[in-house]
Amino acid sequence: MVIGDPAIGGIMTVTDALVHVDGALAVEDAGLVVAGMKVQVAEPDLGIDVEGVVATVAAAPGTNGVDGFHVYFAIDVEAPPPNLVGASVRLTIPVESSGGTVLVVPLSALTLAADGSSRVQRSVGGVTELVAVKPGLSADGYVEVAGILTALEVGDLVVIGFAPTDITTGATGG
Repeated sequence: MVIGDPAIGGIMTVTDALVHVDGALAVEDAGLVVAGMKVQVAEPDLGIDVEGVVATVAAAPGTNGVDGFHVYFAIDVEAPPPNLVGASVRLTIPVESSGGTVLVVPLSALTLAADGSSRVQRSVGGVTELVAVKPGLSADGYVEVAGILTALEVGDLVVIGFAPTDITTGATGG
């Protein structure tokens, strides 16, 4: 090449150090997450523990390769450790408030049915009944619940344990 010859080929290659982490939110939780929220990105076995920021939240479920029951979101990590790329990590987004008054039960009162739905056992006059619920935010050992077909109300008693029954005599333990 001599002075005056045209430049051919790339002059330089540049990249930014910004790493995106892809995630998926359950449809019912997607409304709680907005761009700009802080996210803890962690994988203890790989020594990953960094903070990121929600960059985008998809407008509808089933986009960007996630199924129809989840909403895609992306997190920007400005100072990523080298082993973050390609790693499977846990994302924690702290939510400080439910936005209003909610009904809560102890987390141990919530059970999972065979079909994947959530429920609690409510005691009414000494008789228990299963009540299907939609769980919400959880904190400090409690979880927000809303009855789906049957309403739960403040003051309802929910079962958080059981007294073992001796199957030979029918006696209950304490």
